This record gives sequence, C-alpha cells and structure tokens, in this order.
Amino acid sequence: MRSRTQALWILHLTVFLWGFTGIFGKLIRKGTLHLVYTRTIIAALGLAVAAVIMRRSLSWRTPKLGIYLLTGLIITGHWITFYGAIKISTASIAAACLSTSTVFTALLEPIWFQAQGARV
Repeated sequence: MRSRTQALWILHLTVFLWGFTGIFGKLIRKGTLHLVYTRTIIAALGLAVAAVIMRRSLSWRTPKLGIYLLTGLIITGHWITFYGAIKISTASIAAACLSTSTVFTALLEPIWFQAQGARV
C-alpha cells in the first residue's frame, strides 16, 4: 500500500508541475531561448546528480550518443516552440495545446508502427 500512496503523490506532483509550467513560463520575463537554456542547465545538473547517486557512468563514449543528442535536439525544439507560444499568446492556450499532444500521439502511433512494420 505504501508504494501505491507514494505513486499517487508523485502523480499529483507531476500533474501540478505540468499544469503550472505554462504559467511559470508566462511569469518569467526572460526570453524564450534564455528560458530553455536555463531549463537545460538545471536538467543536466539534475541528471548528473541522479547518475552519481545511482552510480551510473557519465562517459561520452556511449554508442547511443548520437541518438541521445538527436532526442535532446527534438526536446529543445519542443520547449522553444512551447515557450515561444506562451510569450506570443496566453499560458492557457499553450497548456491546452501541450495537453493535446497525448491525444495526437495515441492517434498517430498505430499509423506510425503500421508503416514501420510494412517497410521491414
């Protein structure tokens, strides 16, 4: 029962932060690129601390480095457009658009994997 309660608390915290990320982005007076750059630095430091605690290697010589960098580039583009949309319009519109990403993922994922299976 303890793990269920802990999971529910983590879920509630995640939903709270998810909901307020647009509002925080609107309240911060810095530009979009500066905001994304700051978030990236905070995330990198957090991942480094987590890697040290979990005793994981932080070597650059990983065979998946290209995939990791491409993923980071896609996420960076996502955050730049998200916070850019917040700066142009309102936080509620950007948060509504952000929340629809799961709907589009659910609709497009079967099409994507069906197309992938057809090529293989």
